[in-house]
Amino acid sequence: MDTDAETNRRLEQLNRELTLLVRLSFFYGWLLHVMALSAVGIAVICSFVGSVAGISQLLPSQVVGALVLVPSAVALMATRFKLQEKSNWHFQRGYNTQRLRSQLQLQLSIPPTATEIAAIAKARDELIDTMQKEWVDKHAFAWTSFKPQYAFQSPSPPRQQRE
Repeated sequence: MDTDAETNRRLEQLNRELTLLVRLSFFYGWLLHVMALSAVGIAVICSFVGSVAGISQLLPSQVVGALVLVPSAVALMATRFKLQEKSNWHFQRGYNTQRLRSQLQLQLSIPPTATEIAAIAKARDELIDTMQKEWVDKHAFAWTSFKPQYAFQSPSPPRQQRE
């Protein structure tokens, strides 16, 4: 196979991968951002409607009670699922990937060498590793957060006295 054709094929493949990663990053970033804002909006609306309905007694007490529970559930969801932090992570990944794509499209020599393309591919792999480690360390859902802080400890058995 021709070296220039192989270099161009690798260049196009890396460009497609970076473009897809940028698009997915921004899509998920906006999706999580909208979810976070929607959750806050739902909480405010339910709180307002619950307050008005409770004061005016327009709705049965069971419905008012359910409406009043929604803001607490939304707050719990927002803090446990870390929607805004995850949104920021996706945006950061998108910006970092855009930087790599800019290097690939605009900053390489003409024609680009296989070494230059390999360097950008290596930087992409390092970016993915770094971002994945950050996701696991900071954003992954951990059931350990539901453990009670104070565990019951059984009393120690009485010591036998020496005679």
